[in-house]
Amino acid sequence: MFVTQAGCEKNEYEDVLLENIKCPCEQESAFIKTVSIKSILLFDSKVTSLNEMKTQTFDGEKSEFVAYSEESKSMVIYSIRTTMSGISNVCNIPGKISDWTIPSTGIVITFKANEYELCIPLPGTNNTYSNCVLTSLQRKIK
Repeated sequence: MFVTQAGCEKNEYEDVLLENIKCPCEQESAFIKTVSIKSILLFDSKVTSLNEMKTQTFDGEKSEFVAYSEESKSMVIYSIRTTMSGISNVCNIPGKISDWTIPSTGIVITFKANEYELCIPLPGTNNTYSNCVLTSLQRKIK
């Protein structure tokens, strides 16, 4: 009897099914860039306050995290620095997220997205705002 063992890689991430859509703008918005972010924390805004999210992710220079709100059906990517912030609204939030139990310490996700200008640009500010359409999303499972 021969026993063959194939090398098995344990996948730490679960792929999340996405509906690839456009942001709901009346006109085409300008493409900015493709974004790829690995190992960022996703928080539930009903469990963790915005200040707690900033504190938990602060690395000495910046805070980067994603906040999800089931109540407002929104998901926002934050990149906060001392002098400016980048805030991106996610246009295609997967419905599966509402089934997840997200602790106050957040869960780790990895994603790729296409970033676009807002439908209606905001007047000059130190912050940058954009819309994002996720092209891939993975949730760390262990």
